[in-house]
Formats: sequence, structure tokens, C-alpha cells
Amino acid sequence: MRSTVRAATRLSLFGLLATAGALGACDAESGVDDFTIPFDGLTNESDTFVGGGDTSVAPAQDPCGGVPTTGRCNGASIDFCVVVTGSSEPFATTISCGPGMTCAETGAGATCVNSAECRPGDSECRSGQLASCKGDGHWQLSSCGGGCVDSAIGATCRPSVPTERYANTVEFEFKRPDADFTDWGGDVFRAPARRFLVVSFGNGDVLDSTVTDNDGHFELDVVPAAQSDGDDSITLFAGRVADGGFAYAIVDPGFGAREVSISDLVANGAPDPTFWRWTWTPADIPSGDGAYLSINAGSGVAFAYDYLSWVHNTTQGFFGGRPESTLVMWLGFGTSWNCGACFLKSPTMARGVPFASSVFYPADNDEEYWSGAVLAHELGHWVMSTYGTNPGEGGQHILGIPSHPGLAWSEGFATWFSCVVRGEPFYYDKQDGLFFWVDHKNRAYESGAPWQRPINANGLEQLIDENEVTRMLLGLTSESTWPGMLAALSSARMNVAPFLRGYRRRTWDGLDANGYPLPAWSTTDSAPHLADYFDALVCGGVVSGATIDAQTEPWTFYPYPSGAPLCRRPEAPIEVTWRGDVAEVRWFLRLDGDLTLTLTGAGPATTRTIASGAEPGSVTLSPPAGGAGPLGGAGASGLALEVSLDGATWGVHGRTTREKAPPVAVPPRLGAVVGLKGMKPTAGIALHRVPPEARAPRGELPWAERLGTFRERSR
Repeated sequence: MRSTVRAATRLSLFGLLATAGALGACDAESGVDDFTIPFDGLTNESDTFVGGGDTSVAPAQDPCGGVPTTGRCNGASIDFCVVVTGSSEPFATTISCGPGMTCAETGAGATCVNSAECRPGDSECRSGQLASCKGDGHWQLSSCGGGCVDSAIGATCRPSVPTERYANTVEFEFKRPDADFTDWGGDVFRAPARRFLVVSFGNGDVLDSTVTDNDGHFELDVVPAAQSDGDDSITLFAGRVADGGFAYAIVDPGFGAREVSISDLVANGAPDPTFWRWTWTPADIPSGDGAYLSINAGSGVAFAYDYLSWVHNTTQGFFGGRPESTLVMWLGFGTSWNCGACFLKSPTMARGVPFASSVFYPADNDEEYWSGAVLAHELGHWVMSTYGTNPGEGGQHILGIPSHPGLAWSEGFATWFSCVVRGEPFYYDKQDGLFFWVDHKNRAYESGAPWQRPINANGLEQLIDENEVTRMLLGLTSESTWPGMLAALSSARMNVAPFLRGYRRRTWDGLDANGYPLPAWSTTDSAPHLADYFDALVCGGVVSGATIDAQTEPWTFYPYPSGAPLCRRPEAPIEVTWRGDVAEVRWFLRLDGDLTLTLTGAGPATTRTIASGAEPGSVTLSPPAGGAGPLGGAGASGLALEVSLDGATWGVHGRTTREKAPPVAVPPRLGAVVGLKGMKPTAGIALHRVPPEARAPRGELPWAERLGTFRERSR
């Protein structure tokens, strides 16, 4: 935000998510990340009425010339209407899919897919041989004398070198805001480096790889210190590989110390993209001595990566896998962006590795990478764009000044997500040397500016402050409601156009003399906003209309008609109904992936697969003759139904018993891995042993410790 369902016999999967007790992703190497909400709703104090003003908009030519925000195919390229969160204006561009790729239309828009046998640069092991994808998109096999290693960054022939087992723990330094939230504090703390990729090299080739666990610990084979030379080392990468490529990573774009226009990177790419990595040898840091990333070694990247990896893993565990969930964070020390900190859903390449979305993060003298509030906010945009529908409004806006409904909904949700991730209704940042905060609980700005609330007479499409959107959402948030609030984002009500409230995406060229985004024009694109989301909550049974009224105060402020929600039935793409021991499964959208159903707990499992392409319909699953047998923890009858679908545009994963049970997180899948072309271990930041007495004191990261005791503020 840069200024610039509970029933006796019926349970929908949306309701199943809404009753989940924790948000977690089962990480094969790193364990399970637990997630809790430390606050249970907010009090609704009385506030001074200011009002947000009415807005009249007129139709106008789309600044992208009719190119959709979801993209459209143009041969082996994609035409995109680029809408960047933050201060950049929309613009149209064309992105090439690259060698071995072509464009394909999906339900979610245009995307690049393989057009050849394989993607150039991919590699994998096959019966001890190395299979490499060459530039023509075909596999080439070669023999490996020492065997093939299918590592996390690409398969390779194992080098013929002596090895020993190496174990260590990685930590990094970070800063917090000071006690008064006026700047970054002078004290430095340390935390474990979780979910980092670790690769060992022998003779310059990959020897072994692993991922650090939640304590920053790892083990792998290395060349012993006594036998190592200049091309034997250990490298720590700020990235994670899954499903045939990188799931997420932080990349230095190579621009150096200057401000960069987002349109320049989209049109021309990064000049020298480098995956962030740190390198050492067993001689530099012996096994068990601890690898330590100091601030001078770029530990701000590690702090940002901790947020990136945790949010990516946990949301995928909650929603299930999506093919368009890959994310790169562009962060280079000295580099700032003309949008501030912002998000863009558009395919991009980083050193030959494709990503579906980008976060552009500044790393100038403001040291904004220490702000967990901003990091989680930008990742909230990724969550909305990946698992829901972004309204597609982007343009200049000022903190505390109301904006258009689409942008206010997008920004307000992202800040809500940030508050939920960190467990506090508070936002903080530093820009242009000035530290500021927003206290959502007490509707207060650090600057003392008035908190503008909407005027009920001005309707649902009036200008509205994004922070008021956040405040109303936080007022609905509790341990019992937040899973359903997150699940509502991916419901049919929020993802099937035209959206029922009838709002059309707006554009504007700049701000008027008072800082308002006027004049503005309406496009023909249907877009969701806050009222659509409130509909999804009421229609899905997450909260009642009366509960929403307590936050919106429609008789005075935001006039959402809670007694007349506009519902799109069903609210979930899949619904499970138990009739005795028979499970009926209905799907309400055309399947874009294979739907697999498995009934367990009654002897041999009963499995049914409905092939991709099936039109809306239903099936029933019954236990075999002989009745249900006991199944520990699955309820009295022992019957449990596993539901799994990995679709191109939506997917669901869950487990429900005949009585009731929370969903089970799906572990990540590993496919063909992608090689990092041209990356040698000597290119990483060199690390050396830091004695324990020279290390900072241990401190919990903000999302793990709620930023300490939140101090009440009022004005």
C-alpha cells in the first residue's frame, strides 16, 4: 500500500474451509507452519463523520485499447493490459513466451505453455542417465559415470569427488521498529533462516541439495575441507523449487542505485537478474559452527524471504496448488521503483526461469525491507490475484484520501491480509525518510489526518478510503471467521463475471488539487468490489448480515444492504452432502482437471475419478458391503471422504467425515526441476565464520511474535 457450514447432513467445501482451525502448509523438507489469529475482532468505537464524496464517471476509451487485464494470445506472445498496484498507470504491452513455449487461452486468461517436448534448460535423471532439454525443445540423454543426481536446481552427473556429511544451521540478522514507531530501532536481532534452498557443489557441479527446516538446520553431502579447491562450496539460495520450476524466489534485477520504471522492466526485462545467494566452504564455516547472514551481507533479503516463503507455502496449503502461483520478488540494494512497493500479475522471466507474478520491492535508504507490514501487504495482492479476482484498478492514490471502489477493495484486502498475517491491526512503513503508521483499531493516522468514512447517501460506488475497508474487515475477523473470510476470496461469487453488483473497472490519469483520483472513466470490464465480498460472506454463511451491519453502520456510513445479498448459487465449486453413509458430491462448474474422490474407513477404499471436461453434475460414493469400520479420529462411523482437484483455473483439496473434520493440507508436488543457467557458486555473497559471542540476540520475527505488545493509541 504505497501512497503514492454447519448442518446435520450437509457440508460444502467452502463451509469446510470456514471451519478450519489453522492455516498451514505441509512442507516436505521444512515441517508445518502453524498460523493463529491473536486478536478476536475489534471494538467499534464511535468516530467523527467526514464522508468520502460521490463520484460520477463517464465511459471512455480503455487506455489499453481493449487488451484485457487477463491477457490474450498473439501467436507465441501474450498481449497484456498491465495494471500495477501502487502509483503506475495501466498500459498495454506484449510479452514473448520464449523458446519452446507458446500462448494458450485458459479460463483465467492467457498463459505460456510448452510447445515442444520439453522446456530448454530443464533436466532430469532417467535410469542413471542425464536427460537435458536442448534449445530445440527435445531431450538429449547422456551417460553419467558417477551416477545422476536429481537435485533441487536441476539434474546433473554427480561429480567424482570425495564426500562427507555436513550439518549446520543458518541464521540472519534483522531490525524492528523502535518502541515509538518513529524509525527502525538501533538494536539488531537474529532469527533462523527457514525454507532456504541449500546446494553443495563439487568441481563446479551440483553434488547435493536440501532445504533448511524451521530452525534453519540442514544436512547434505559436501567435499571435505581437506580435499576442496576453488570450485567446491556450499550455496544458500533465496528460492524454492517445485512443480518443474521455481515456486518463488528473490532476484536482484541488476539496475543498481536508481529509480526504475516498472514499464521498463516489463518491456525490456532486467539487465542482469541474479538469484540471491550466499556461499561458503566447509573450511570457512565448519560443520556445526553456524552460517550467519549479517546486515552487511544482505540479511534484509533473508527477512523479506521469510515472509515470501511463509505466505506462499501456507496459502497454497489452504487453497491447494495453482499453476499460476509462481512469484518472483525483485529486490536489489539501492534500487527503488516508480510505484514504490507494488505487485504485478504478468508473466516474466528471471535468468531463463518463468514466473507468473512479480512483487517490486524497494531497497533504498529507507530500508523498507524491514517492514513486515508492507511485505505482507504486497503478498496479499498476490493472494487476491492468484486465488481470487483482482478488480484491475491501479493508479496514483494518497494515504488517507478515498479512492475508487475497485482499488480500495484491492488495497484494503491486502492490508487486512497483512494485519492477519502479523496478528495486529496496525500498519507501518518508511518512505522518503519519514516513518508513519496507521492504527486501524482506533481509526487513527500517525499524521493526525481525519479518518474519512463513507456517506450512506452516496451509494456503494462512492470513493472510499482503503483503510476504512481494512477496518471493516478487521471488525469481522476472529479465530472462527478468518478461514471463511479467506476462503470467500476464491468462491464463485468473487470469481465469476459479470459480478453481481454491476461495478465496472475505472481508470484515471492522476489526482485533482485535493488528492482525489478525478476525473475518472468507466471501462466495460466487470469488476468486484467490497459489496461483492460482503455478499460472498453472507451467502456463504461465514458471517451474518447483522454482524456486517455492526461494522458498516449502513444507516450512517457504508450502505451495504445486508438484508438483500446478491448470491450466486452455489458459493462453492464443489459440495459434499452426507446421506447416512452415502456421500453425494456435486460440482457446479465445468471441471478443468481430474476430480478424484476417495471414501475411506470401511475396509478397502472406494475411489472414483471424474475426468477433466465433465459438465456440472454429481456422483455418489457408498461404503462396500459389511458396513463402516472404525478409523481413528475420523468420527464415530469412521467414514471420511477425500476430495482432490488440481484445475487450471481453480482447485480444491479437502477431507470431510460423515460427522465433521477440517481439511488436510496437501503436501507440495515435485516435478522436473529447472537448472539455473550460468550460475556458479563463486557468484554468491561470501560468508565466513562469526563466533557466537559476536552474534545478535535471538528475536522472534514479527509474524511469529505479533510484534511484541501492541500499544493502544487513540486521538
